[in-house]
Amino acid sequence: MHLRKKKWSDNFDSFPNYLKEENDILSFLQNNSFDLEIGSGKGDFIYQKSLDNPQTIFLAIEKSHNVLAYLLRDLYHKPLNNLYIINSHIEDLFTKIKDNTVQNIYLNFSDPWPKKRHNKNRLTADNKVNEYHRILKNEGHIYLKTDNISLFEEAQLHFTKPNFKIISCDNDYQLVLGDVLTEYEKRFRALNIKINRLVIKRT
Repeated sequence: MHLRKKKWSDNFDSFPNYLKEENDILSFLQNNSFDLEIGSGKGDFIYQKSLDNPQTIFLAIEKSHNVLAYLLRDLYHKPLNNLYIINSHIEDLFTKIKDNTVQNIYLNFSDPWPKKRHNKNRLTADNKVNEYHRILKNEGHIYLKTDNISLFEEAQLHFTKPNFKIISCDNDYQLVLGDVLTEYEKRFRALNIKINRLVIKRT
């Protein structure tokens, strides 16, 4: 997702739950259990999940500050005490997240990196799957949604391992109670594009 820098995008950087300093990031990751969305985009999904589940701590990771600014703007106008934000690549944070810390991981319409030579960059690549297993709590879950069939099929292969169990595999997913639409999902459903969804449990 590429957006031009918004003139107002720096206006919301003072939001207290926006973790920018290295010490603040490390302290949060080392001292909390949380649900994690990797690639939160403009934050439609994670904001609503946080609103619906005030007793759960949520962490949104997004690499683009220009995109993240939309979520910061929403939080400025309606703060949520249980939602924290880091502007970073997940690869730069894995070593800072403790083992068995995360209850749920959300991978919503992640970049499919369609060229074969770039597949290692996918959030479903083996190196990342191994990290998910490490940071997830026992019987924690990964929820993956995508419109990209190649990413969906590859994910099924990578998560078919002794330490994971696919408990739901749906290539025409209809919303279940408690789920939230993402920005992309709203667009795709309006265009009658099928949504693929996996639910994986750490065993």
